[in-house]
Amino acid sequence: MYSSVGKKKAKISAIIYLHKITDNRVPTKPELSVMALKTMCKKVMSDNVRSILVTTMWTGKENSIHNVREIRLRESWMKFMPGMKMVRYDKSITSSWNIVKYALGQPGVELQGLPTASRGI
Repeated sequence: MYSSVGKKKAKISAIIYLHKITDNRVPTKPELSVMALKTMCKKVMSDNVRSILVTTMWTGKENSIHNVREIRLRESWMKFMPGMKMVRYDKSITSSWNIVKYALGQPGVELQGLPTASRGI
């Protein structure tokens, strides 16, 4: 999967977390995900890398339960990722591009020790 990177220096400009708003709970504790990211790339939490929490599965027929889930999700993640931006993906091209544009709006940081397909991820 990563073997095409070869000798080029790979950069990361954003980390995008996806969460289905239809899930009634957060499957992983936010602090565990943040610790895993810090282990993979020490600079990943820098000002040059944006963190984005994208909620998915919005259909336009949401009810108050979905809004409460979104609020709880925001509260639990913001404790560990204070600069994180939370956005809704509503299955539209516009929301897709807005997420991509925001993600690419930072210079990024160079990844060290990028895993290769032979070692797994």
